[in-house]
Amino acid sequence: MIAALATVAILTASDCHPIQTEKIHGRDLASALPAFAALPADAEFGYAPNPGQERIFRTGELRRIASAYHVDFRSEANACFTWPTSVPDREKLLAAMKSTLAGREAKIEIVEQSQRGAPQGEIVFPASGISQSLSDTALWHGYVKFAGERRFPIWARVRLIVREVRVKAIEDLRPGEPIAASQVRLETYEGPLTRDVTATALSDVIGMIPRNGIAANSYVQMALLSAPQDVQRGDSVQVVVPMANGRIETQGIAEAGGMRGTVITVRNTKSGKTFRARIEDRGKVVVVPAGAPGLAVEGKQS
Repeated sequence: MIAALATVAILTASDCHPIQTEKIHGRDLASALPAFAALPADAEFGYAPNPGQERIFRTGELRRIASAYHVDFRSEANACFTWPTSVPDREKLLAAMKSTLAGREAKIEIVEQSQRGAPQGEIVFPASGISQSLSDTALWHGYVKFAGERRFPIWARVRLIVREVRVKAIEDLRPGEPIAASQVRLETYEGPLTRDVTATALSDVIGMIPRNGIAANSYVQMALLSAPQDVQRGDSVQVVVPMANGRIETQGIAEAGGMRGTVITVRNTKSGKTFRARIEDRGKVVVVPAGAPGLAVEGKQS
């Protein structure tokens, strides 16, 4: 009978206690075992377990801690810690999804969701977590942010329909050629939301350069576009050479292309010698003094 009571006491003392931080502190041990009330509250005694797992301090480990901090601990008990978890509330999932799609007319229906218990924290469903699907539903991967920046993965299968204005190509858009206003139009789209970012304003695409061909009647994806370079390889550029009492201007040929701020190689049209210059504006570069620090890497674009 005495042995049985002792066993019950040990099991009761070792029930898992909830933890809310990334590490286990003195205050956590004190909440599990009052004998450790004298421990410094912020003293750290190891990392907390992952959600769904347990971290158990066995009797021997507890006695070593007690000895180091001059705590009178004679119990045979263990101390167990775990994250309190629960299946995320469906309404909270919907709220996080609507937050991601704020400003867009979207209809969201959760068909299925992960049933694994998750820690308490901020629920996030980034647009990048939406998986492409050929069916009428899509898998949306999200996470719970807890203990600072730690993330616990969750998911939901959703029916997701959006209604918005998108940019559509009127004719084939050729790679490397700037998009003209006459080649695109705005059109109302209603259908599944994909994770590809589609242009929603004409100003997003006019003047941009398609990396690959975009077929007529296709919605224009921003990932397929590049900003036009201020200097193209082979361009004739105005070269400015700063001097102590002014500057010299001449002409050169760009050996590489790039945007403003990029340092490229330029060839002197008369001597044929090359030098480094920083793109200052469209068709204009400024010579970079040899050994100048803190400059961008020479452009390799063409």
